[in-house]
Amino acid sequence: MIVAKRRPARRHHFPLWGNILHDVVNAPVKETVKENKRYTYPAVNVKEYDNQFIVDVAVPGYDKNDIHINLDQDHLIISSERKGEKDLNFKIREFNYGTFNRKFRLPEDVDVENITASFKDGILSIHIPKAEEVKPRKIDIK
Repeated sequence: MIVAKRRPARRHHFPLWGNILHDVVNAPVKETVKENKRYTYPAVNVKEYDNQFIVDVAVPGYDKNDIHINLDQDHLIISSERKGEKDLNFKIREFNYGTFNRKFRLPEDVDVENITASFKDGILSIHIPKAEEVKPRKIDIK
């Protein structure tokens, strides 16, 4: 008869690493972090076409009433301020709630009176038409 001695199974190859992960995941988020304003900068795409510029701003989770678009001389300013939740039971918190302010200098050749904006599926699209005199046009040869 063969008697085999069984080794106890190891819980972790690196027990300290397991404890650190456990502590990080199960520790509550400090209230001071949540109280501070967090500044975020949403991703922006700017496209140029023959007759307009389109500025797309990725703001998922925002409501269109949270976002402000202003013109100040030759600058387009997109801003928002949101408050985060005051729940102290977060184990991990990665959603950014806070203030953002993006400022773009407009070219001289835009029609600022006809700028429009739309909001769909977390994307804010701002359409900035070019002025008539700078739009490319075809010249017929006679």
